[in-house]
Amino acid sequence: MSIKSRIALLTDGKQIPAAPDGSVLSTLSWEGYTIEKHLLSPGELPEHTILGHRLTITTDKIPVNFEFREKANGNRSEHQFTFFNNFLTKRQ
Repeated sequence: MSIKSRIALLTDGKQIPAAPDGSVLSTLSWEGYTIEKHLLSPGELPEHTILGHRLTITTDKIPVNFEFREKANGNRSEHQFTFFNNFLTKRQ
């Protein structure tokens, strides 16, 4: 049985899981925080909004590219992270 992500993203007005089915290796919730370990295949997630805050810790040596758009002014910026797999998020 595969573990479902407890972390939600918002895309096209609906909530979707932060990681596709079958890619969540473990998940733990504690005092409003959720910690998950994902094993993601190369690819892109649909454009989305993060609900709450997110801390990403990467464990792979291959760099991961992220593109962000600032909510206030719509400006886009790109960032490259080296080491990627775990997410920590707290909903407000």
